[in-house]
Amino acid sequence: MSIEALLETYLDECARQGVQAEARAVASRREELVARNGAVESDGVADDTVVSLAMGEGDRRVVLANGVDADPREVVDEGVAVLHAMSAFDGTGRVGMVANAGSGQCAGRTAGSLAEVRDELLDRSRLAEARECELRSTQIARSVHFVSSKTRLTYRTSLASLLLRATRSNEDDEAVHVDSSDSGPDMRVLLDAFDTRILHNVRRQLTAPALPVARALPVRVVLDGRVAAALVWMLAESLSAEAVEQGWSLFQGRLGQTVSSDLVSVVDDPMLAGGPRCFPFDDEGVPACRRTFIDHGKLTGFLGSRAFVETVEGSRPGHARQPDATSAPRPAPSNFFIEPAETPLLLDAPTLRIVQTHGIRLANNITGEFSTGATGLVEDDGKVWRVTGLSMAGNVIDLFRGVEGLGTGLQWSVPDETEASFGSPDLLVRGLTIGR
Repeated sequence: MSIEALLETYLDECARQGVQAEARAVASRREELVARNGAVESDGVADDTVVSLAMGEGDRRVVLANGVDADPREVVDEGVAVLHAMSAFDGTGRVGMVANAGSGQCAGRTAGSLAEVRDELLDRSRLAEARECELRSTQIARSVHFVSSKTRLTYRTSLASLLLRATRSNEDDEAVHVDSSDSGPDMRVLLDAFDTRILHNVRRQLTAPALPVARALPVRVVLDGRVAAALVWMLAESLSAEAVEQGWSLFQGRLGQTVSSDLVSVVDDPMLAGGPRCFPFDDEGVPACRRTFIDHGKLTGFLGSRAFVETVEGSRPGHARQPDATSAPRPAPSNFFIEPAETPLLLDAPTLRIVQTHGIRLANNITGEFSTGATGLVEDDGKVWRVTGLSMAGNVIDLFRGVEGLGTGLQWSVPDETEASFGSPDLLVRGLTIGR
């Protein structure tokens, strides 16, 4: 039985028992290849299909997850029993209807197999400047199907990521470890940009001499785009309508107010060309659309879903994501990023560029405070020095208020535990506390 036919069977059974329902299936193929110094260290392919059935409405809702071999009648019977226990049925014996998004095939994207670029990946795992070089490549292709009483939607999507780690010995015979990563719609795109993005960053860090201990750190600080992107994640947490309703958003009561530098505009674009994610519709079947949440420093809205439309001002549907197959959708971003500048960031004075952080995901997203270890490059009149063992601390709101300049290109952070990607250009900032 096809996935589409299976989902129709679930809905037919729910209709027979007088229950409003939505069914969603995600068929995934995950490919991984780890290469070290030109040889394969490990590789593998994993296929998986999960069917998620949401029965009921709003707070009176149960979500069940199963494989394709489960019996639809038994699954629906289980859900109906739970709904009865929750007293979810109204006087007519049916739960209320939910909004629908229309029907049809949605635009998406497909990607080739890692096998097609295997030789290139092996070649990229060799680096003359390094004694050890490891390249980790991952590509995930998905087919997503969403069905409700009036909606039939299907799309394909893909996500690729590369992580290059390299080690060499410096002039004091000490090990220097660096890494650089990139994410995008498919592996071909990442390999085409490999030299100018990942390889350039790694070589620059590997070959830079250590900054003399006696030399002071520059006052001017630039966050590399990949580092800044990790902090954008903290903005997304507080821009959720759920966080606002629960009272822990950093932007509580700030709608319409200035919350950052006027250079900063924050956007979520589920269909961004070249973005790591591609979501033509959200997990409630609402069509995707680009939306600005901070417009030149002014807070204009919150990430929303159907559950928060009437309770949180500034939220609207279209950003619902299921954290996992057994959870109800909640507000979450897709390609969530700071708009880059149209002209390059000009640095005409000694600058400390933060290129790596260590442990920044341990930051406190409720208060906005964060601290992390860091590695940087000191840039001065065409010369570059590497400095390790830094500490960096600050407040995310103060940081984005203190943005004084933007770069032109986006770099991405793609946390494993989310369905979102966070992007940023290089940021010239003030307000950080950096120690050595």
